[in-house]
Amino acid sequence: MFGTGTPKGAAQYFPDYGAARVVVEGGFSSSFHAWSELAIALGWLAVLVGAVAVVLRRLLRQASN
Repeated sequence: MFGTGTPKGAAQYFPDYGAARVVVEGGFSSSFHAWSELAIALGWLAVLVGAVAVVLRRLLRQASN
């Protein structure tokens, strides 16, 4: 029904893929094998944190002027 679970093309780099694979691996496996998917999820988290930091810095600069 699910095949290998790996999407074709660049879909495996979308924000939800890595996190979803980590959750599925943690829920249905006795050992953890989703290291590359965890790296993808942490990469998206780092990008998001960086974007939030940039936006907050700009908003705080505008508020102080």
